[in-house]
Amino acid sequence: MTTIYVDASSWGKLLKEEPESSSFSTFADRALDAGDEFVSSSLLVTDVLRMAQRYRIDRIRALSVLAQVNIVLPEVSLYRAAGLLSGDTLRTLDAIHVAHCLDIGAEVMFPTTHDRSRRPRRPASQLCRPDDSCGARPAARHRTHRI
Repeated sequence: MTTIYVDASSWGKLLKEEPESSSFSTFADRALDAGDEFVSSSLLVTDVLRMAQRYRIDRIRALSVLAQVNIVLPEVSLYRAAGLLSGDTLRTLDAIHVAHCLDIGAEVMFPTTHDRSRRPRRPASQLCRPDDSCGARPAARHRTHRI
């Protein structure tokens, strides 16, 4: 089983039709069929529901999309770790997602920004390692929630 971290820029493609929606949907279906696990920060709940509101998409559909992801509640210390990540172009919410991905030990992370020029050019695991001074902790099992 692979743990795959997603945020609204990737998971939202299942809610709103975008150029990459079809390929991402196929990928997600195959991953779920293979027993892989999708996880995200609790930020995803607000992001997806706001996206549904903004594009006038049925909330029941939005909740159905969210039901396929394990939602993990971040510890307060994660915000410090996010603030200390390297990279002067990494924005706040993106940093929170990267830190959360590292904290839960996800093997895969989908890009965290719509702006390709701002996407990390290295794998998430190289942005900050648990032994760095950024404050990220080694992977631990977290309580997950289903929406």
